[in-house]
Amino acid sequence: MLHLLRRGNGIRNLVASACPSKKRRPCPLSCACRTPESCRADTITLDSLEEVEIESFTGADDQMEFLRQLVFICRAPQLASVKITACPHSPLNNDVQEKIHVFCFIH
Repeated sequence: MLHLLRRGNGIRNLVASACPSKKRRPCPLSCACRTPESCRADTITLDSLEEVEIESFTGADDQMEFLRQLVFICRAPQLASVKITACPHSPLNNDVQEKIHVFCFIH
């Protein structure tokens, strides 16, 4: 998803669903999202981003890394609100809740 955010520096509200879909097929190996650069957030500036909402969050490693990069590494000086809703089939354990708290309140 980070490679898509590079194109949208005027985004004010970002809503993403993290729940895996059984119908979704993985990207082909040639997809831009599989390049090492697409996983780096240090070149992303989101000057207008004010709110982030992540739905169906499970706390999987890739989701936690996305949240960490979005909050800590992307330059989003206007970011005021991060709302995370757990996946209904997978409640967040205490460890994941603590990491989210640290990510969002140290920002």
